[in-house]
Amino acid sequence: MNLTRRMACATCRRVLTEDRHGDQVEYRHPVVEAPHDVVPVDADHVRRPFDRCHTCTDELPVWNYRTGLIQFLALEAGILRTYNDQWHVCYRCAQHIEADDIGGLTARCAGIVGWRAGSDEYTQ
Repeated sequence: MNLTRRMACATCRRVLTEDRHGDQVEYRHPVVEAPHDVVPVDADHVRRPFDRCHTCTDELPVWNYRTGLIQFLALEAGILRTYNDQWHVCYRCAQHIEADDIGGLTARCAGIVGWRAGSDEYTQ
């Protein structure tokens, strides 16, 4: 995916991920699906599109990683959440990913939102 030519959802202003199937392109909301349908428009036509790293949310993304679909099951709440299979990542997070430094990536992301090591949020 070319992160210099971005599409955004006209409804929520989030920059979308792009999935190509031959000549067809499907746009999806980043990370987790939104409660509305995707309305793709050129991000240059959206006032202040939300375009942040999908892991730390602190910086602009420069890289796109593809994974399998990731699912999170909260047993007590009975919630199953399916995440996207594409991740727009900033330079600093990409450095941790490329070094296979999951602890460093977790510490970076948790520190940005203020989660302390050992807390439930940090563990998740």
